[in-house]
Amino acid sequence: MGAIVFQGSTGDKELTIIDGQQRIATLSILAIAVIQKINELAQRDVEPAENAEREIILRRTFLGDKSPGSLRYSSKLFLNEN
Repeated sequence: MGAIVFQGSTGDKELTIIDGQQRIATLSILAIAVIQKINELAQRDVEPAENAEREIILRRTFLGDKSPGSLRYSSKLFLNEN
């Protein structure tokens, strides 16, 4: 089992995953599933305001956020072909 190795500049927060890409992708899919369940709870009026805030926090932390300049969503994870 390989380790996840990061390379890159921590100043611009751009890192390259040398080994462990599949694990990171799997964790991203898990985060999407959790966010979807939280969204479903909010739509069923189970703590709607709190769950909407949880969804935003999880989305920003694990998936990406809107760029203030372009107002487009940018993913934190970009997979390569290998």
